[in-house]
Amino acid sequence: MKKEAIMFSILILFYGFVNAQIESPVKWNYSIKNTGAKTYELHFAAMIDANWHVYSQNAGEEIVSTAFKFLANPLVKFEGDVLESGELKKVYDPNLRLTLNFYSDKVEFL
Repeated sequence: MKKEAIMFSILILFYGFVNAQIESPVKWNYSIKNTGAKTYELHFAAMIDANWHVYSQNAGEEIVSTAFKFLANPLVKFEGDVLESGELKKVYDPNLRLTLNFYSDKVEFL
């Protein structure tokens, strides 16, 4: 019985190490810049941990792309599309048979 309890404890401990994952591989920062009378620019910056990436807004066919959705507000009018700034990587994935568009290290959305 004691041997089984020790084995069970070891298995639970081992499971905890195997199941551990990074919960937040992307750190987001944001800022607002006044660009004129009653006009502002929203700026979102993503700092991406090594071996991770953030898909482009146009990631490729059949891939869930990064998207921004803003809550409707009658006092605010959004103009233009969200722009991307960073080193865009285009990589062919032989498993998916698709070309993927993504960013590593950092990307900024304006």
